Amino acid sequence: MNVLIRQIDSRFSKEEMTRIGFDCAYIDAASKKYDYRLFKIFGLAPHQATIIKQTALSLGSDAAVHRDVLMCKIDSSDVLLGGSVAQIISICDKLKKQPFSLAKIAFELEAQIFPTLTPMKIRNRLFDFEKKTFLMGILNVTPDSFSDGGKYFEKDTALLHAKELIVNSDIVDIGAESTRPGAEPIDCEEEMRRLIPIVEGIRQIDDSIPISIDTRNAKTARAALEAGADMINDISGLSYDSSMADVIRDYGVPVVLMHSENAINMQTQHEYKRGVVDDVFFELEKKINFASSCGIDRKNIILDVGIGFDKTYEENLELIRRMDEFFSLGCPLLAGVSRKSVIKKIAGEDISSRDEATLAVSAYLASKKINILRVHNVSIHRKSIELIDELVRR
Repeated sequence: MNVLIRQIDSRFSKEEMTRIGFDCAYIDAASKKYDYRLFKIFGLAPHQATIIKQTALSLGSDAAVHRDVLMCKIDSSDVLLGGSVAQIISICDKLKKQPFSLAKIAFELEAQIFPTLTPMKIRNRLFDFEKKTFLMGILNVTPDSFSDGGKYFEKDTALLHAKELIVNSDIVDIGAESTRPGAEPIDCEEEMRRLIPIVEGIRQIDDSIPISIDTRNAKTARAALEAGADMINDISGLSYDSSMADVIRDYGVPVVLMHSENAINMQTQHEYKRGVVDDVFFELEKKINFASSCGIDRKNIILDVGIGFDKTYEENLELIRRMDEFFSLGCPLLAGVSRKSVIKKIAGEDISSRDEATLAVSAYLASKKINILRVHNVSIHRKSIELIDELVRR
């Protein structure tokens, strides 16, 4: 007799249990045994790490800790806890009865098992991040953009392109300061001179499309919001201009907080001592806490890991591969990969080739349910991303 075996994607455990005739009343509970999770808990004391490991082992799971934890030769250890959803829930239930703040850890861990994002209102549109992937179309009104060479620097051509973007975009993101390597900063007056007429022009064309302003200057942000913009995309993550947080708070608008180690020269090399994923994770958490301390509603915060800023090619690839791990911070995620150096290295100088490579990366990120994709060529993305949403989100 030949035995036929097929490996099953655990996401489809419920469907497969139904097909084999499993008791329908127990399917929801049983499926948790086939749904695996892996969590990293940072900076625990040796006694905390030991209790978590022992608890996990007692329930048929496991936790990886530093090799010197048992001998208490170290002050702290990160813990890698893995198991099925059913096991993780049981571990949390046991930890709630333990001392040493383990109950608090258990509640925080429980919240990570099935994370959800609160819908966000931008202008008059409700962005339900659980239902679809949103596209942010890029409009550069700069004479020296790395991606489109100043094609839309003049007002008429910029507004003509804006009309094209509006058709396929959920948000239009306008930037007037180039962040290409070696670009010279511009002052606020010049930035506003470039931006404000475009914002006003788009508002005459379409009063409903949400407009994002790509700026790190508070004065520019305030003027753009007054002119009809709806959100701010700050590539310095509120670290460049000390007044930016006040503007975001006063207007109550969404803000994209991007990771960059150097808010002035953003193409410098940086050493990520804990590894790029951990270091960026910690820095973005700090940015969230800072924004909250300034009175910015956490529900208005979107995060961007900052692909291409202060990171090597390999570090950029690692962040792309693992971007969905940043959902643990509890905010929607925006990916800005379009036509950047990581794409250029794969696809070469030709813009059409870089757009094709961008689409491939965007498709990968959409499959990982990244919420907003910031792209130049929106038209080639729309149908592909809708198809991926149909496959992944439904």
